[in-house]
Amino acid sequence: MNKPLRMMARATTALAMCLLLTSCGTKIGYNLVDRMIMWRIDGYLDLDRQQKALLKDQVKTLHQWHRVEVLPQHINQLKAVSAAIESDTLDYALVDRTTQDLIQIWQSAMAQLSPIAADVLIDLRSEQIDHLLRKLRDDIADDEEALVERTQQERIEKRQENLEDFFDKWWGSLRDDQKLRIEQTASEVIDLSAMELQHRRQWLQKFEAALEMRHGPQADFQSQIDALFIKPEQWWSEQYRSANKANDRLRIQLTVDLAASLDAKQKDHLLDELADLTEDLQDLVED
Repeated sequence: MNKPLRMMARATTALAMCLLLTSCGTKIGYNLVDRMIMWRIDGYLDLDRQQKALLKDQVKTLHQWHRVEVLPQHINQLKAVSAAIESDTLDYALVDRTTQDLIQIWQSAMAQLSPIAADVLIDLRSEQIDHLLRKLRDDIADDEEALVERTQQERIEKRQENLEDFFDKWWGSLRDDQKLRIEQTASEVIDLSAMELQHRRQWLQKFEAALEMRHGPQADFQSQIDALFIKPEQWWSEQYRSANKANDRLRIQLTVDLAASLDAKQKDHLLDELADLTEDLQDLVED
């Protein structure tokens, strides 16, 4: 999936997951998410005033759907993880199941987003389509340049830094042995950067072909957009699919191992963080 679609999807459909997996804000950020989406879209779609007004209404509806339908699911996930941490029973199966649940939530949210995207794309003029495609191509070119500029070792070090930052937020200060365990996973993870770029190029080619159909039968166009938005993994190569699964297993095992290594102070810190987030999400549902 290309960068603007990932941005839209993350902002509209997985903000609570973002709150769980990163250090982004909670209540304030969530309540401003519709504005964040419009700001992101402005960078890719040169919409006129009427088009922006229509999209804004659709985004608000999607945001409300996420608040009512998705946030309660994330609350239940947080409670299950907290209970497992509290009882020292967090295992591979639970983390794997939670990950799969998040993927299902993502796909259901993309199913909500897809008709909105199709409506917007149908209404775009030729010059607006050209602007969008140019921005998508520029994104890929920029990321290709960045990939060339960074060595394999630099990518491993950046991966390690990101993992340490994540666990440091939720676990509290990491011990040296925990950092060594993270370093091990960072070095074992398969670097998918080049393959991801290749899949993005292939996705863009299919997206361009779908756009050629936007003034044909609407059902046919919607079917193409659904395929691109909801199930883009159907076009993954077997090598990429296998490597992704291997990386998922490494990250899940890292989480389980680090959870098992929590000392009393880290455990209290993690439970407090999860409790605060659960409370914030509950408040958002009740607003």
